[in-house]
This record gives sequence, structure tokens and C-alpha cells, in this order.
Amino acid sequence: MRVDRSKMIFLALCVLMDFQRRAARGPVSPGYSARLALALLYSFSRTGNRTIYDRFWRNLSDKDLPADRLTHDRGATAMATLAYICGDVCEDEERGALWNAVMVKTGRLKGPAHGGRPPIPIKEG
Repeated sequence: MRVDRSKMIFLALCVLMDFQRRAARGPVSPGYSARLALALLYSFSRTGNRTIYDRFWRNLSDKDLPADRLTHDRGATAMATLAYICGDVCEDEERGALWNAVMVKTGRLKGPAHGGRPPIPIKEG
């Protein structure tokens, strides 16, 4: 069975969005699922710049953030780097729809956003 490129990117972004949500509460051990998702997304990178992928990884488990900035900065940085990763792996015309689909699937949005356009269809199976 072959999996479509868009679906692989979608699933990897959903995995990382779950880690972003957990990181907003404190340090997280990224594990193999985050490693696989980041590696897969980096393999689709249009820029070839690994820095932002490394930043997302380090941000998840960094215990050295100042205590007063720990949760807000960790969650905000993870979300910002994840948005950049989405832009790095997606073509311009698919970026918004794919990001919206990830946000809906992970519970960040309750339905179609940005003018009522539905997210891109992701075939199950």
C-alpha cells in the first residue's frame, strides 16, 4: 500500500502537534514517534535547513528554561517552530488547508476556518 505525500505530512504534523500540546505543560520526552515524524518531515523539506527541526526537538525536553518562562515559552516556541516546519514541507497552495486540517484533527479548531473553506480531504486507510 502506498501512502500519499500529503497524508504522510498530515499525520506527522498531527503527531508533533500532540507533542506541542504536552510540551506546553512542561518538559516532554520526545521518543521515537517524534523522531520519526521530524525525520519524515525533514525528508520533504524544501529548504534543507535542519535548524528548525532541531529546535523543535530540543524545545520539547529542555529542562533549562527559566522557571518563569517554562510553560509559555515552551508551548509558544513549539507552535511557532511547527508552523515553520509546515511551511517548509508544504507547497504554498496547500499550506493553509493542510495546517487547518491538522488544527481540526487535533482539536485546536472546531471546524473549517478561514472563510468557511473545508480542510483538505484526507482519505482514511
